Amino acid sequence: MFFMKKLFILIFFSLSLSHLLIAQQTVFVNNNKAKATEINYQEIEKDIFRIHFQINSFNEKTVQTEDGAKKIIEIDDGSRMLLAKAPDLPKLSKSFLIGNFAEMDYRIISSNYVEYNNYEIAPSKGNLSRAIDPSQVPYVKGKIYEKNAFFPEEIVKMNTPYILRDYRAQNLHFYPIQYNPVTKVLRVHYDVSIEFYKASNNGENPLVKNTESKRITPAFDEIYKRQFINYGQYRYTPLNDNPGRYLIICNDAYLPEIQDFAAWKTTIGFPTEVVAISSIGNNQTSIKNYVTNYYNTKGLSFLLLVGDAQHITPMSGSGLGGHSDVAYGYIVGNDKYADIFVGRFSAESLANVKTQVSRTIAYELNPSTNPGVFNKSIGIASDQGPGDDNEYDYEHVRNMQIDLAAYNYIYNAELFDGSQGGIDAPGDPTPTMVANELNQGRGLVLYTGHGSATSWGSSGFSSTNILSLNNQEKLPFIWSVACLNGDFVGKTCFAEQWLRAVDNNGDAIGAVATFMSTINQSWDPPMEAQDEMVDVLVESYSNNIKRTFGGLSFSGCFKMNDTYGDYDMTDTWTIFGDPSLMVRTDNPQTMIVSHPTAIPIGVGSIQVNCNVNDAFVCLSTDTIIGTATVSGGVATVNFAPFTTIDTFTVAVTAYNYIPYIGEVIIIPASGSYVSYSAHTVNDPTGNLNHQADYGESIILDLELTNVGSNQADSVYAEISCSNPHISLSDSMETYGDIASLTAVYAYNAYSFDVSDSITDQEVVSFNISINDKNSNNWTNTFSLTANAPNLKCASNLLIDDAAGNANGRLDPGETVNILIDTWNAGHADHLTTTATLSSTNPNITINNGNHNFTSIDSGGIVSTASFNVSLNASCPSPSIVDFIYTVGNGVYQITETYSINIGIVKEDFETGDFSSFPWTFSGNLDWEIDNQTFYAGSYSAVSGNIGNNQQSDMIISLDVISPDSISFMKKVSCEAGENYYGTYYWYDYLDFSIDATSVGRWDGEINWSKEQFYVSNVGLHTFKWTYYKDGYVSDGSDCAWVDDIIFPPSYSITTNLFEEETGNFMVTAYPNPFSYSFVLRYAIS
Repeated sequence: MFFMKKLFILIFFSLSLSHLLIAQQTVFVNNNKAKATEINYQEIEKDIFRIHFQINSFNEKTVQTEDGAKKIIEIDDGSRMLLAKAPDLPKLSKSFLIGNFAEMDYRIISSNYVEYNNYEIAPSKGNLSRAIDPSQVPYVKGKIYEKNAFFPEEIVKMNTPYILRDYRAQNLHFYPIQYNPVTKVLRVHYDVSIEFYKASNNGENPLVKNTESKRITPAFDEIYKRQFINYGQYRYTPLNDNPGRYLIICNDAYLPEIQDFAAWKTTIGFPTEVVAISSIGNNQTSIKNYVTNYYNTKGLSFLLLVGDAQHITPMSGSGLGGHSDVAYGYIVGNDKYADIFVGRFSAESLANVKTQVSRTIAYELNPSTNPGVFNKSIGIASDQGPGDDNEYDYEHVRNMQIDLAAYNYIYNAELFDGSQGGIDAPGDPTPTMVANELNQGRGLVLYTGHGSATSWGSSGFSSTNILSLNNQEKLPFIWSVACLNGDFVGKTCFAEQWLRAVDNNGDAIGAVATFMSTINQSWDPPMEAQDEMVDVLVESYSNNIKRTFGGLSFSGCFKMNDTYGDYDMTDTWTIFGDPSLMVRTDNPQTMIVSHPTAIPIGVGSIQVNCNVNDAFVCLSTDTIIGTATVSGGVATVNFAPFTTIDTFTVAVTAYNYIPYIGEVIIIPASGSYVSYSAHTVNDPTGNLNHQADYGESIILDLELTNVGSNQADSVYAEISCSNPHISLSDSMETYGDIASLTAVYAYNAYSFDVSDSITDQEVVSFNISINDKNSNNWTNTFSLTANAPNLKCASNLLIDDAAGNANGRLDPGETVNILIDTWNAGHADHLTTTATLSSTNPNITINNGNHNFTSIDSGGIVSTASFNVSLNASCPSPSIVDFIYTVGNGVYQITETYSINIGIVKEDFETGDFSSFPWTFSGNLDWEIDNQTFYAGSYSAVSGNIGNNQQSDMIISLDVISPDSISFMKKVSCEAGENYYGTYYWYDYLDFSIDATSVGRWDGEINWSKEQFYVSNVGLHTFKWTYYKDGYVSDGSDCAWVDDIIFPPSYSITTNLFEEETGNFMVTAYPNPFSYSFVLRYAIS
């Protein structure tokens, strides 16, 4: 954490640590050095460099453990190892750039150490989740305390190389302090010089470039300066002043609302493209492949996902800590350093998208000018800990706010649990206290404490409280260190509510952007990341100046990766909002900008004058035509000369300033020049919405403007259209004389009919031929967008079987209601229509196959069609039945086929044995039936009572007849693994695999909980549950249980042929009676 050293701050700070510093002292190794830790880099020659570490002092702190008073060692700029049950020692971490294919090695050139005797070092509590109160976790010594050896064994460790967008790098961990827990000797390596060199060109995770060079965007250039100790040695191309390219992947239904956002980003210099998810495929493989290809072929800096989890699937699965948007940014190499900034506008309606678009644009373009809105913060924290830097949560937040105060924040509210002095009120904060601060206007919220999917633990401020805020035009950005605040899959989480909330007038309340986690966060690593976010925000590092919310947030994660390697946190910390958002930290100021308002055809540059150096200037039409940065009060922007009259936009943006937006007209050098300038759509016989809807008759008003220097005489204009869905009925209009630089508006000028088969949002182009009496002819085009229905239906139907067995499935002999959600993603209402449901399966009876809709309105509002059906009691089970759903009329009709699995294939072990399915066993001991511990019923399966270095396997092979999920309940009680240097080591655990590929693994103490895995392919699949034990230590019950297994629709047949012989035979089938599957055995006698 970077501290601004001011006397009054230090005095105040020292008074707040009484309960933490039970005993603390600084041990000086080198009294001649003012700085506690020094790290220096020296280039020797190509691919050889040295890093020199000096530890001039360290801090020892006394803590009370179950085994008496022990010490914890800390060093400046260091972090804790967080290896549970091992001595609690610090480390230093640095990243350095390496060659694209290099395998690096090191040698210690010199090393000096000093030893201290009779040290009792406390064991680490490990990398705790924020769902756990550290004060309630005991100090427990692990196996390391029994070894007569120094820990850690090596003082240098290099992680696997990683790739951060343009560069390949490697992370170094230096362990300056070693400890022998048997002899109780503390060894401090106070002066160490390490030389790093290229050992070969066969390094892991190589960087293979598609092109010889690639421009580096300023957003990442600043990150590189901060991230890499040797940045500058590897730079290979000049910088491009443009902000990075922006890709928006959008749920189809939300495309209309995202267009303004894309246009705004293009206007201020982000080349932006919007792509519908339907053109990619809504699964993580398709999305990841698309983004990767886009990055490699076009270049990419920012990615925005528009829609909720069901619309744009987040990444998940093996190798990720949980649901992850940022994983789409892991493109180059095989590491957890994102190569692009990723954010999400999570939405379940057009209104959700609209408010996130409007609040983002308003924050950047039209911010509140009331003083004191953006340069004030709120700090909310628990009184638990300690965590990173041995700080309790409230101390951590208070230290960050000290930095904010030294920057330009004039007020920093303290809402801390307990009574922590300063301006923190006595007692715990309340939701009302949080709301009062926000309603007055606060630009930044820092939260560190416990959390849930719908609230902050400290203060109890919840999703419901967000909806009652009155902070219109005073929206903060939020960095939250807490569990589950961003857990957006399958629910509306806390983070989503901050971005979706509106008042009764539809005005935005809540926040403009949040950074929140989809999983339980750990204790120390996210605090390190949050420190870095604030340090970068307040410009603590001259070599890493960041202005975007994504750049600031990801800088924190990169630092966390380097220091702790807690990649699960990086995977799951999610930006809700625009990652390219330029944050505000002060009162918005006005720029003084001037430039020509008109330039002749053929000119290819323009000079923009501005009083703010480093302001960014962007010229654009529908696309960006030129950019430059203001230097010395001037920016000269070059562009390809226009060959016809036109207009382009001038946008000037700068940190903490209000953007300037202006226009420049391209005019002819001489003579008259008449062109189209505007039109208005009238639909007097339609729905009067002034838009061209399907089946309507349109009357068009149209304006012409003479941008030339002379008058145009006796002007008339004719329009034409080649679109087959447009029928012109009046195409000619007379305008008369039009003076220079004058516009003439003709009312009821033209008319045409729109067919009732036009596609929604089809862009209709018109040509206009303009003439005058002097035989001048000018041609232009203009366009309008047609509206039509665009019906959609859910990909899965719902089964209402409340009148049946209420299990949510269609079972033999049952009568249910089939519910199908239908909506209109188009921009025109679909009037009266009937939806129908049919099936060709002879076991299905459609009792009511019609559903009448009076209207399916545009706007994406869901209507539900309901049908009553019965399934024959003799229908085979398991089996599949199909339903055909049709809704709409004419070209707007859609048809969807749904397949339903009949019956479930379930193993609940309620036979008291393994006879219901063809189970097989392997390993050292078979699984057994347990009648003491179970999830439901009276029985479960439990792993065999194995010893060390053994395993117990339970296996079944089934012929899956339809893609579906396998689910089961599991309970685990065994020795937990440990996170060692960022790698998790499994000791005893339950593993579940499909076709010999592990898909899930659990250890420690886990109560009954459900797991579910999708089986995408039909055919034979092998499912295997294995309980493994390592070589020593047994904890808990030392076993695992499985119950209530629901298989995907499948068949299983087991036969045993003893002898082939003619004669009588007997067949047995069990269980009898059976539900959905059975075992058939026969013997010929």
